[in-house]
Parts: sequence; C-alpha cells; structure tokens
Amino acid sequence: MVNPIAAKISAKPQLNAKITAMLPSHMSLDRASSGFKNQGQFIAALHVSKNLGIPFKDLKSDMTRKHMSLGQSIQDLKKSAASTTEAKKGETEAKEDLKSPTSRVSISDRISSSTQLNAKVQALLPSGMTLNQASKGFTSERQFLAALHASKDLNIPFAQIKSEMTGGDHDSLARAIQELKPAADATTAVRTAQAEAAADIRSTSTPATGDHDAGNR
Repeated sequence: MVNPIAAKISAKPQLNAKITAMLPSHMSLDRASSGFKNQGQFIAALHVSKNLGIPFKDLKSDMTRKHMSLGQSIQDLKKSAASTTEAKKGETEAKEDLKSPTSRVSISDRISSSTQLNAKVQALLPSGMTLNQASKGFTSERQFLAALHASKDLNIPFAQIKSEMTGGDHDSLARAIQELKPAADATTAVRTAQAEAAADIRSTSTPATGDHDAGNR
C-alpha cells in the first residue's frame, strides 16, 4: 500500500505524470514521497533538487530524517545558493503544480477524454489545425464549440473567429460575427451555435466544468 502523499498524487493523472518525470531514476513515487509532511513539501524538494542540481536523496534525508526545513537543507547541501530565495521558488513551483491539474485542465484534454465528443469536434476542425491549436485561448469547451459551429454555420474561417475571441480584443462570439460577417443576424447565429455546442456536450455526457457564461463575455 502506498503512502498518503503518493496516493493523492497518483489519483491526479496530470500531476502524477509531471511528478513522475521529476523523480530520480529507479526511485518510485511511493519511496520518494515517504516521510514528507505533505505534497507541497515533497514537490518543492523535487523542484529544488532539479533547480540546483542537488541530489534529491540528500534533500530528502535532511528533511525527513534530520527534520530540516527546505531552506536549511539547501544551506546544508549547497552553501553557495541563496537558500531562502531558492526555497521560496521551489515552494511556488509546487503550489503551481498542485493548482494546475485540478483547475487548469485544458479544453483539448477534456474533449479528448470523451471519444464521442472528440470525434464530433475533429469533424468540425479546420484542415491542418489540431484540437490543441484550435481550442487554445478559449475559456471553456462550450465557448470553443460554439465558435466552431458558428464558423461552419456562417462559412466564416474559424481562424478569424478564434483571433477575434482569443486575441487582444477578447470579443464575444456575437461581436466577432458582427465584425466578420456584418450581414448576418449575430444574435440568432450565436443562439444557434450555443445550442449546438450544448447539444454536443449533453449528448456525449462530457463534464462541462467551467462552462458558465461561455460566449457572452
């Protein structure tokens, strides 16, 4: 049975992949994390090890056996380093790691996790544009899907709609349509595209996390 820190990290695929990539060769996540007080302390130590070139096993020994703080351990193992600054840097990187897998899962990852939705979206994507490229910059799946549908419905190049919505102006879908196709009834077109996007998400039972206020920025 793995220790609680390893169990928590393993339960989050993105975090697990990121942390596993930083582990010393031939050291398991369970073995590396055992003895630390929490995920943050463990991950900060991993970052400091990588940032300063200090063997992780030495940091781990100082922190879990001698009960040193991260800063004290840096001071002990690399006296030339600015221990306080480097400890804070490692702790900040650890906080970012712990925050991103739960609150910043990319739109492309969420769509890819649903075979049905992914197939629908792939059929709507412009030729030569990947899902990741197309969805980058949008705030939610629903906003992204509505833009794809509007592009298809109104025959407006998706790259242009994307530029209007995710570029410096951050236009709403309605504003983007007004600018790119003034003759179109933007309000009706947006309503139609959003309904199509909602239907896509509903029919494939994909979690719509973060989809509130989509398209009406």
